[in-house]
Amino acid sequence: MDKIIQMAENEWNMLKKLDHPGIVRLIDIYKDKENFYLVTEFIEGNELFDEVCKRDNFSERDAACVLKQILKAVNYCHKRSICHRDIKAENVIIEGSDLQVKLIDFGLAIQFDPAKGMDRVIGTMLYMAPEVV
Repeated sequence: MDKIIQMAENEWNMLKKLDHPGIVRLIDIYKDKENFYLVTEFIEGNELFDEVCKRDNFSERDAACVLKQILKAVNYCHKRSICHRDIKAENVIIEGSDLQVKLIDFGLAIQFDPAKGMDRVIGTMLYMAPEVV
């Protein structure tokens, strides 16, 4: 249970530091004796994976539009020395027909020292490059 609490606290600590249109916005946090409640903006949309599967045609232009927004959000995080560490299609939400992107799930994110870099491999194994595994 401590690991779950630690991940929840980590997620809200990371999200409190971020304010970007391509990243889910944390509004407030509530705790009671048994639960944590992270109140975020309402995002009406689908995970990127589901959105690609749902569409008859997901063009190169669409893919470029989505990727550009993801990279802008990641760049914003990295400029603040925050690394998401679990970017995958399930952690990207697509809003609306104009493909607005929201990066979610900062449970594995960390604040890092750019001078030292990072030395631990974290994330979803199925999405890791073979040379990392």
